Amino acid sequence: MRGGYPTSFATQESTMPKGIKRGKFVAFDGMDGSGKGTQIKLLKRKLPEDKNYFTYEPGGTDFADKIRHLLKSGEYPSTPACDLLLFYASRASHLEDVVEPLLGQGMNVLSDRYESSTWAFQLYGEEQKSRLERLMRAVRGAMPLMLVPDAYFIFDLPAGVAYERMKARADEALQDDRFDAWPREKHERVRTGFQEFAAFAAETGSQYHLIDANRDEETIHKEVWGIPTSRVPGPNQRVEDLLGRSEYTFELDTIKTNVLKRGHLYVIELMEGCALPPDHWMEFSPKSSSGRCGIHVRVLCDKRSGYDRTKHGYHGPLYLEVDPFAFDVRVRRGISLVQGRVKNSETRMLVGKELRDLHTQNGLLFRDDKPLSHDDVFIERDKLYYHLDLSRPVVGLMARPGVAAPLDLTASEKDGNLHEPANFWIPILRKQLIEGRLPLLPGNLYLLSSWEVANIPSEACAQMTEMESMTGEFRTHYAGFFDPGFRNSAVFEVQMFGRAMELEDRSPVCSMGFEKMIERPDQLYGAASGSHYAGAVGPSLSKIFLDRQEAWTLPYWQKFFS
Repeated sequence: MRGGYPTSFATQESTMPKGIKRGKFVAFDGMDGSGKGTQIKLLKRKLPEDKNYFTYEPGGTDFADKIRHLLKSGEYPSTPACDLLLFYASRASHLEDVVEPLLGQGMNVLSDRYESSTWAFQLYGEEQKSRLERLMRAVRGAMPLMLVPDAYFIFDLPAGVAYERMKARADEALQDDRFDAWPREKHERVRTGFQEFAAFAAETGSQYHLIDANRDEETIHKEVWGIPTSRVPGPNQRVEDLLGRSEYTFELDTIKTNVLKRGHLYVIELMEGCALPPDHWMEFSPKSSSGRCGIHVRVLCDKRSGYDRTKHGYHGPLYLEVDPFAFDVRVRRGISLVQGRVKNSETRMLVGKELRDLHTQNGLLFRDDKPLSHDDVFIERDKLYYHLDLSRPVVGLMARPGVAAPLDLTASEKDGNLHEPANFWIPILRKQLIEGRLPLLPGNLYLLSSWEVANIPSEACAQMTEMESMTGEFRTHYAGFFDPGFRNSAVFEVQMFGRAMELEDRSPVCSMGFEKMIERPDQLYGAASGSHYAGAVGPSLSKIFLDRQEAWTLPYWQKFFS
């Protein structure tokens, strides 16, 4: 992270009792007068007390509350360095004695203020960034416990508006809080501190949300409330019943577009539903254009506690859960983000011997227009494995962090509004690799390419495994279905979980299962079927980008380097 703020946050692991799911830690921050306190009160009225604990900083324990009095009252002369140390002493007591134990019991903990306040007030408000930043890093690095919030809301508005709000308060809090009583120019600097913290922190993950607080409180509340957790219906529950719990709603239009925010979760009813015979069901997978844009989409249906599959003989509506985790995205009614397949009792997966026979007959994997020898084809547990290609000058692309402009999923060559890849992606060059190894960091989205060329025969279709324990703790794709007739390199949409990891050229990265088609399709994957990726040689970006194949080559990027 720029500006010297730590690029990683150390989170102490806790021992969770069996059967208890760890709670979520949510922090609310912003300038005094930003309205965060009002939003916390609104949430407190709605969230059940037995599952959610509201707290605050500085304070939250008897010891920390005494520090709070010292800091806010101005009773004793202090210095910015002393204030910073006191804030972290209070935070240590709060995290160890209250927050961490409650999270371990499965409670959600919602805190009024957290670490960005120390950054904004002590480093920026006091104009001590150059002097105190090293002290702050040393102190937080020595803390026995530091937690990264699962969601971090920072409320932002012009300092002048916040200052007038504070002056207009009916109570006497302003007289009792020496930070509230700061002059306006200090509050201007505090706002800058919060904005920079939010911009820097957003580079490490999607849990940081900068909220425009210069709006009416109900509009702001709907934005905060509209970031729920993922959930599926129970055996006798409709998806519509789940949607009633959320207040973030909008109408999709065939002409107007809506922006879906990065880090928010949306559930949208699909235009199509199902009316299946008793012995048939449907399975779903994201389209390539969804996965390659960093959008996680999953299908929900009534009375099924799971994703991407209906019950046998299902009659009812379908809903799409949309999680744009890489960029804000622009959508409108009628665009397609997911595809489905009808199955029956004849559907079955191919086993290892059948895969080897298919490779002998058709060549499932190619390199340089030649089928690989059986010795170079890795089949295990009835799955075919793909390997990473780091031999290209541009080995892959990484989603550019902090992009403000939304990615328009309705863009097309016909409308002349395709996106420039350089505005959304950063190239990963082979010469930048560390001794030929590619480091993958948690929180980033990487597009990488297979060493092999996949060749899916007409009698089968294929599906990548999302995560493969033998290759590492990372997800290998968000759109991994391959139609009969597909022939090209596989593109991996990779996101790390847990610790960072290094991969080498031809490292195995994912497995693929093959399914026997009930009958051969009349039309294979290709240009005639309307595919945007047919006929391509080598990896490609989503169809909404200009130069989507050239972006995987060095000449495209050289014009930006010069």
